[in-house]
Formats: sequence, C-alpha cells, structure tokens
Amino acid sequence: MGFISCTTARRLGCLAAAALTKVGAESLPAEGSFRYVGPKNCSTVDATIVGYDNITTMTIDMLLMSISVTEGSMDRDDVPGVYTLCPHKTFRLGRELPTGGNQEMMPFVPVFEDTVFQCGKDGRLEDECVVEGGYRQG
Repeated sequence: MGFISCTTARRLGCLAAAALTKVGAESLPAEGSFRYVGPKNCSTVDATIVGYDNITTMTIDMLLMSISVTEGSMDRDDVPGVYTLCPHKTFRLGRELPTGGNQEMMPFVPVFEDTVFQCGKDGRLEDECVVEGGYRQG
C-alpha cells in the first residue's frame, strides 16, 4: 500500500483510505455515497439486540462520526463508546493479502481511545461472535 496523504477531515480520506484500499470493491459503497447507517436490530437472533452485522458498515459509521467531531458538527460526548456486533455470527474479513487473498470487510478501526467492540448485548462468550481471517486490524 502506498502513502496516504490527509489534507482535510472533510474527506473520508485519512483513516478510511488506508483500510479501503485493501477491501474488495464489491463490499464498498460507490464513491461519494458514504453515509451513516447505524446499528440495526439483530433480528436473525434476537430483535431486542441492536448491533452491526457488517464490520465495514460499523467502521464507516465510526469514521464518519469522527469526522463530524473533528469538524465540530457533533459533540464527542454523543459518540458511542461501545459498538455491538450481532451475536451468533461469523464476520469473514478475508484472507491474508500477501498470499493473494482478498479483504472482504474493512478491519476494526477504533477511532477513539475508549472504543469497545462487544459481541451481543452483554459481550458474553456464549454470544459466539467469530471474526475470521483478515490481514490487519486497525
């Protein structure tokens, strides 16, 4: 991967560019269409749990919130510290890139130092989130 230059917080650039360059194009939104999606009901398991079933979506949401904080359009206290992954799900990130694999989802990129990723409502082992593969985590 080449050097990524960051010139403005307005562009998704900085943090995302490094991750996006290694993710398969089919898993990304079209250029210029990045938008906050937010967590959704994990309806396949328990509709009372609100979380993410896609790490790429979660990472883009976090990056967009960090840009909003940087630009002053969002207060840092309004950014959640805990990000919930839908339980009983395997998150396939892909294979190692040096062996010809493809990164299928963006890596975890904790944009703030107090970011916590948890599986299910309480982060219990029994909730069985599996993160498989991937080349590098942020």
